[in-house]
Amino acid sequence: MHRTFVEIEGRAPRRHEIPKPCDHFDLIVGTGTGGLIALMLGRLRLDLETCKELYVRMTRMVFQTDKTFAGIPYRSTLFKASMLEQAIKEAVREHTVLDAEGNDDGTSDIVSPLSTASRSSAAVRRHQSNASVVSFSARSPAGQMSRPAIRSSYGDPNARLYDSRENRTKT
Repeated sequence: MHRTFVEIEGRAPRRHEIPKPCDHFDLIVGTGTGGLIALMLGRLRLDLETCKELYVRMTRMVFQTDKTFAGIPYRSTLFKASMLEQAIKEAVREHTVLDAEGNDDGTSDIVSPLSTASRSSAAVRRHQSNASVVSFSARSPAGQMSRPAIRSSYGDPNARLYDSRENRTKT
């Protein structure tokens, strides 16, 4: 993205001027962790640095080891679906705005998620997962995702994964 800006403008960008991938791509896809990155870059409209920081926090929260010997893990890293779901909801809540349901500075073509125009029977919705029910120990880093700076409002952790608004990157 930095190189694209330099080629277009002929100068190095300031941090806030570096274009976001969602400004250049109509479709961003991935599977597995690539799907998480696609959602962060496309649906949540994050810049690359914020996406990298969020990804590291999410992986630390989701992939944890319960078995250690002198602080060194001796079994494979455990993946917990409930922790992944919690991490995704936290990321969506942290990086969406209640009214706009996106991270795009409230441009004019935003439709309220409560309006009848934005509702669709074919829209993808998140559902609570019952696939993995785990008990948390006192050592579990469930609160390991750091809280964002104090904001007056947070987004909806159950926001739609598919953004049906016009001129939005599809994931």
